[in-house]
Amino acid sequence: MNHLGGDRFKAFSAGSHPRGEVHPKTIEVLTHESYDLSGLRSKSWTEFAQPNAPLMDFIFTVCDQAAGEACPAWSGQPITAHWGFAEPTWVEGSRLVR
Repeated sequence: MNHLGGDRFKAFSAGSHPRGEVHPKTIEVLTHESYDLSGLRSKSWTEFAQPNAPLMDFIFTVCDQAAGEACPAWSGQPITAHWGFAEPTWVEGSRLVR
């Protein structure tokens, strides 16, 4: 979203159960597509529910597992939606497919 949205969007990514590192396959795909990797880190979504967190206009949960989880209370009453995807870290394989 940051790459395609230019100045119109500022997107963040976080998870309900961060693993402490960005998944190596994520790094591989983003590098292959020439995305900026600066600032990428594993983080919890609770970081964005803190008083000093950026205000969000939209919150999208994307992992099928997250659909049933209780989300934090978001400041500013953003629009929330779920866009279901299977857990990406469960995908097996070693090749980048386009």
